[in-house]
Amino acid sequence: MRADEIAVIKPKPPQTPEQARVAGLKQGVEKARDALKAERDRQKRTKAQQQIFASLRFLQGCIQLAKWLSSRFFKPKPFYGRSV
Repeated sequence: MRADEIAVIKPKPPQTPEQARVAGLKQGVEKARDALKAERDRQKRTKAQQQIFASLRFLQGCIQLAKWLSSRFFKPKPFYGRSV
């Protein structure tokens, strides 16, 4: 690329106070929109994590119950046959 092919960026003229006020309000709206989206995403992640932990607690309870039932009702019988 040659030096004469590079486009020169012209500086913008200064804004009037009214234009600056409108530009500031637009930036505030964009920041508020981004903050709202970030908060909603955070709340969705928190809710999903709570559901996962609740499912894990339920499954752990089921496993403990299964272990208790198997130890109580399905005791292994002694082997009196020929050993292999």
